[in-house]
Amino acid sequence: MHHTNLHNLTPIETIIAFAALFLVLYIYFLPTITAIRKNSPYKAAAIIVNIMFGVTILGWIIALILASKQPQQVVVVYNTPPPPR
Repeated sequence: MHHTNLHNLTPIETIIAFAALFLVLYIYFLPTITAIRKNSPYKAAAIIVNIMFGVTILGWIIALILASKQPQQVVVVYNTPPPPR
């Protein structure tokens, strides 16, 4: 069985390996990055689900959904009393 040590890689193979590592980490933490950028109301939940369950496809999808949620608009309605008769 052939094992490749990192010091046996050519410079281009090292660059490709690091690029692949960063790409995989970026995709894995995409829900966390999205939650922070969008200031999601479920930011903490998205980050926790992503870190704890992101390795499962379902956990990663749930974290991405939580991260994509936008805050609900608050509508305040003021009812003025009718004028006195």
